[in-house]
Amino acid sequence: MFKFLENNNLDKTLSVFQSSSRAGQIMVEVLVALALVSLGIGLATLLFVGSETVVADRISSIEARFLAKEGIEAAEKILSSQAEWDSVSDGSHGLVETAGIWSFSGTEDVYNNFTRKIVINFLDDNRKETKSQVSWVGRSGKTLTVDLTTILTNWEEVVDGGGGAGSGDTGLFDDWTTPQTIASFDLAEGAGRSGTDIVVQDAIVFISTEASDTKKLDFS
Repeated sequence: MFKFLENNNLDKTLSVFQSSSRAGQIMVEVLVALALVSLGIGLATLLFVGSETVVADRISSIEARFLAKEGIEAAEKILSSQAEWDSVSDGSHGLVETAGIWSFSGTEDVYNNFTRKIVINFLDDNRKETKSQVSWVGRSGKTLTVDLTTILTNWEEVVDGGGGAGSGDTGLFDDWTTPQTIASFDLAEGAGRSGTDIVVQDAIVFISTEASDTKKLDFS
């Protein structure tokens, strides 16, 4: 009778120990699972926030490029006036539009969260480098910038347009029945070249030539 009670107590002790071990194992598994889930949620949140930032900055970049292009076109319209060409100073300028007419105002202009400035750099009497710069603060807190640059020319100041030096021509005019020669050069001079083709694209003239000898340059 004594041995029976002793074995019974041992079985109960082992049973309690095994139950505690299983409960502890289950608890560890639950904690590991919770940690993995939390890590997964954290990574997913970072990826979502990061991709949202990239998309937002990309959209802002497209809008900034549009504003920069608009700035170049506005500067071109303003400087098409001889008075503005002569009076505008080098440096940064803002833009303002009134009744469809653009003019320079201040050193920059602001549109929503974008800041735009037109930077004029004198090259010579008839050429000005014009840069349209648009900046804004991105979602990451960094300042982002889009630049577009072109060279504007004072084409109305072209002289000796039709008859060569001393002809008395004073520049271009709008009579298409009497075309004018702005400039010329001799392809054959020095190398016996001959012109093979001429193409005009986007206000740029492309000329191809061929030298009379393979040892000579087509252009020099």
